Amino acid sequence: LAITDRAYIMREGQILAAGSAEELYDNPLVRKYYLGTGFQR
Repeated sequence: LAITDRAYIMREGQILAAGSAEELYDNPLVRKYYLGTGFQR
């Protein structure tokens, strides 16, 4: 996420979340499914 201005996170063929890295880091669904609950920036 550090090298892009905007990203899309997909799950089961649907867009789960979209936005800047900061928005995605703070999204609880992105943390749950992709980053993990222990993720730290």
